[in-house]
Amino acid sequence: MSMTNLFFSLHLLVVVATLCSFVLRRLSLSSAGELKLHYLILVLALVLPFVLLMNPLDSSFAPLTKSFTAQTLREYDQPFVLQAPVEKIAIGSLAPTGLDVTWLQTLVVGFMLLSLLISLWAVIKEVRSIRHILRDAHVLRRIRKATIVCSDTVSVPFSFLTPWHAWVVIPTSFLTDSSLTLISIYHELQHHRQRDTAWQYVVLTLRALVGVNPFMSLFDKIISEAQELKVDSTLVDEGKVRASDYAQCLLDVATNACVGQKPLVCATGLAFLTDRQSLTRRIENMFQLKKNGSWNVGALAIALTLFMSALAFKTGQAIGSPGLTMEEAQALLTNTPTTFPLEMNGDVLHQLNRTLQTVQGRQEMRQALKRLERHRALVESKIQEYGVPQELIAVPIVESGYRNLAQHENPSHGAGLWMFIQSTARAYGLRVWDGVDERLDEAKETDAAMRLLKAEKIRFGKWPLSVLAYNAGDRVVTKGIFKTGSRNAWVLIRHGYQGDKHYLAKLTAAILIMKNPSLLE
Repeated sequence: MSMTNLFFSLHLLVVVATLCSFVLRRLSLSSAGELKLHYLILVLALVLPFVLLMNPLDSSFAPLTKSFTAQTLREYDQPFVLQAPVEKIAIGSLAPTGLDVTWLQTLVVGFMLLSLLISLWAVIKEVRSIRHILRDAHVLRRIRKATIVCSDTVSVPFSFLTPWHAWVVIPTSFLTDSSLTLISIYHELQHHRQRDTAWQYVVLTLRALVGVNPFMSLFDKIISEAQELKVDSTLVDEGKVRASDYAQCLLDVATNACVGQKPLVCATGLAFLTDRQSLTRRIENMFQLKKNGSWNVGALAIALTLFMSALAFKTGQAIGSPGLTMEEAQALLTNTPTTFPLEMNGDVLHQLNRTLQTVQGRQEMRQALKRLERHRALVESKIQEYGVPQELIAVPIVESGYRNLAQHENPSHGAGLWMFIQSTARAYGLRVWDGVDERLDEAKETDAAMRLLKAEKIRFGKWPLSVLAYNAGDRVVTKGIFKTGSRNAWVLIRHGYQGDKHYLAKLTAAILIMKNPSLLE
C-alpha cells in the first residue's frame, strides 16, 4: 500500500466507521455493548490501513482506480521521452507509468504532515492551558493515582489522563452545592474507570491523521455520547446517584457549559455535549428500563471486523500500482525459465509497462495470446524441427498479433503471421506473384520464418542478433558489429543499428508476459 492509498483508506474508513456507528445508535443495545462496538470500529479504522502498509497482502481485489488509465499506446507514450538505451541501468532509476501520480503522492504526504502538525499544535496549546488550570487549582482529594482539584478558571467539570496520573477538575462554584459536586466527581471518576480518558487519545490520533474530514467530528461526537451514556447508566444502575438528581445536574452543568470554556480535545466532560438531542437521549436513558440487548454484540463485532477488513483491503489498493519497477521486472526475469537469452533494461521495462499499464496494450496482448493458441501446434512443431528457441513463438505477437494479415497498400510492408516483406519471402521460397501470396499460407510462412531465424543464428552466432537481423536485415547487423566492435544486440541498438524501434525490447516484453499471463489479470 502506498501513502496515497493509506490516505484514501483512512478517510474512507472514517466515513464508513461513522455510518456504522450511527446505525449502532439505532439498535437495541446496552450502553456497554454499544460503546465496545464503537471502540472496535475506531480501532479498525485506525489500525487496518497501517497493517496493510506494513504487511502488504496479496489480495484478490482489483484496484478501484488503476494507473493504466491511458486508453491508447499513443497517450501512454506522450509523457515518456526514451533516453539512449543502456545495457544495464540502476534498479528503480526508470519506472515509466501510464498515469503519473507523483504529484498526488507529494500532496497526500504534505497534507498528512500538515494535519499532524496542526493537531500537535492544538495538543501543545491544550497542555499549556491545562497546566495553567492545574497551577491555580486547589487539591480536594487524592485517590491512589487520581487527583481531584477545583479551579476558579473552569465552568464545567472534566477529566483527563496523563501518562502517570488521572485528573478530575471541577469548578470552584460547584462546592456550594454538595449534591452537584458529588455527582460531578462520580461522573468524572467513572470516565477514568471505563478508560474513556485513554480512548480519547486514540480518537485524537485518528483525527490528526484524517485532518478536516467532516465525518471525523460526527464520529467523535457519537463516541463521546456513547461514553456518556455508559457513565450515566453505570452510576444510576449501581445506585450511586438518583436518576432525578442526576438529570437535574446535567441540565445545570449544560447551562454553565453554554457560556463556559471550549471542550478540550484530550479530555472528557460531564457537559461537553450540550446539544438538546444528546441531553434528551441521556436523560431519557436514565428513566428507561435497563436494556438487555436484543442484538448479539459478539456477532455484530465479527460482522463489523470482516466488513471493515474487506473494505480496507479494497481501499488499500484503490490507486493501482504505477507499473513495474526495475527491481520487480528484474525479479520477473529471474523467475522466468527461458532458453532464449533475455536481458532487462530501461527499454524492456518501458515496453512491459507500456503493455501492462494501458487499456489498449492489455487488450491487444490478451487477444494476441488467445489467437496464438490456434497456431501453437503448428509453430511449436516447426520450432522443434529447426531447433529454434521455444520463446520465439512470441515473434508473431510483435509482428502481427498472430493475425494473418494481407499485403498492405505499401509494398514495403509485410504480410502474414510473420510479416515477411516480398523480397525476403521470395528469398526463402515463398511465391508472391501472379495473385498468389504464400505469406498467407500459415504452414509455409512459419517454415520460412524458422529457416530465416536459423540462418541468421548461424551467420551471427547469437539468437538476439538473429532476431535483430530478422527485423532489421543482416546488412544492418553486420554494419553494426563492424562499427561498434560488439556482438551484443543491445549495444548495436544503443548505437542505432536496429529496424523497427524497440523491436527486441517488445519481443522480450512479449516473452515475459506470454510466460507470465497473470500479469494481465
